[in-house]
Amino acid sequence: MKYSHIILCILCLVIGFFVGRKTVSYEEDVKYIQGEAIYGSIPASHLEVQEVIPENPVLPMKTDTTYIDRVEYIVQKVDTAAIIADYITLRDYAYVLLDSPTQGKLSLSTTVQYNKLSALNWEFSPVIREVTKSRIKVLQFYTGISYSTFNQTTVSGGLFYFDAALEFQYIYDLTHHTTGQGIGFKYKF
Repeated sequence: MKYSHIILCILCLVIGFFVGRKTVSYEEDVKYIQGEAIYGSIPASHLEVQEVIPENPVLPMKTDTTYIDRVEYIVQKVDTAAIIADYITLRDYAYVLLDSPTQGKLSLSTTVQYNKLSALNWEFSPVIREVTKSRIKVLQFYTGISYSTFNQTTVSGGLFYFDAALEFQYIYDLTHHTTGQGIGFKYKF
């Protein structure tokens, strides 16, 4: 007899544990938040440079006409002014290496002048993943007591499953001293 009580208690505890686990549901909410931008610059002196002089360079040419003894000669000359203009021109290049809604944005910008890299700038705007886990009670028990103008008191109790509930009411009429039962349905908005 004692062993059957112990086994029954253990069985009730195990059943209660699993029923209790089913009364709670977990909801995971993932948000991506824009982080603070990180930026910097790498000096050109810190970069490894490899210079190669081509054997047959392509130079800007200009056409020039020369007359010798009334014979017209068309000559191609190297356009020195175009080479100097290209040499002193300041060029800014900007490009995005990575633009992901879950990782962030990485962009580079470079400046070239006098045939050399003047600056290499970078900017990284990270995206931070924020996970919020919340517990939602799937099953919720409730009780209540009420009094109506018909001189009746009611003791009620029920069970909410998410937002809908089934309710049982025990009604006592104080005037006629009679009792009754009621069943109800509730929904949370």
